[in-house]
Amino acid sequence: MEGSRRYADPETYLIPRAEWPAKRTEACRLIGAPESGADRLRERQVELESILARLDRGLPQNDYVRLVGDDLTVAPVRGEDPPESAEQLRDHIVERLPRVDLPELLIEVDRWIGFTRAFQHAGGAEPHTKDRITHLHEAIFAHACNFGLEQMAELANPL
Repeated sequence: MEGSRRYADPETYLIPRAEWPAKRTEACRLIGAPESGADRLRERQVELESILARLDRGLPQNDYVRLVGDDLTVAPVRGEDPPESAEQLRDHIVERLPRVDLPELLIEVDRWIGFTRAFQHAGGAEPHTKDRITHLHEAIFAHACNFGLEQMAELANPL
């Protein structure tokens, strides 16, 4: 896409090839890397071997990571409990914030800005239902909350 950084040629992020020979020495000095690619690869190989040796020494004592056959298994790690001050702050904020019904908020925002007017029937035809806006709101809400058809049906028709 024109003007897109996401789909741009990766070469555009680099120093242009024609300028690289003049800038190589300074760039390598700034990042603390040798100018020779072969020397840099040897440095990285030594670093990798050191890290792997440390991993091999520490793996038998690690309660969270272990090898099971050829598979590396990582146990779930429980996060630390938040400090009491964070809990108090959360409670303080919850007290002051009004409860918001998300579908009602979606409908209200649509009334303000009319974003559903931008939606069109995929075939270009006029929809067969008069409840098009309601269905759009339901579909947007379901997608945003990652609800499936069954969950949406249960929400629409509670027992």
